[in-house]
Amino acid sequence: MMEELIRSEQIVSSETMTVNGFELYSETNSPLKVKVIQRRSGQMEINCIGIKKNGYWKTCDKGVASLEDMYNKAKTDEDKSSILSLMDYGNYLLIVDPKKEIYVIE
Repeated sequence: MMEELIRSEQIVSSETMTVNGFELYSETNSPLKVKVIQRRSGQMEINCIGIKKNGYWKTCDKGVASLEDMYNKAKTDEDKSSILSLMDYGNYLLIVDPKKEIYVIE
């Protein structure tokens, strides 16, 4: 049983890529470096490792959430409506600081 669990958690692929992030407060686009990990179980994990601002890369160590997953888990129509609004900008959400820095990733 434990061996099956370990095998399903094995990493099938790991790729670092540059994606476009739309920052909601400043309404500006910034390049983001993200690491996409695909596990044997089918689970996908996305983590932001850097944000380029004013021509310079700033390190970041935050998870990226799927807006579709958030929508599916949302309990209220109000939450679902808010998530649908974010989906106008992209498919993933990165919250660096909830009060001043939130990115939607295409």
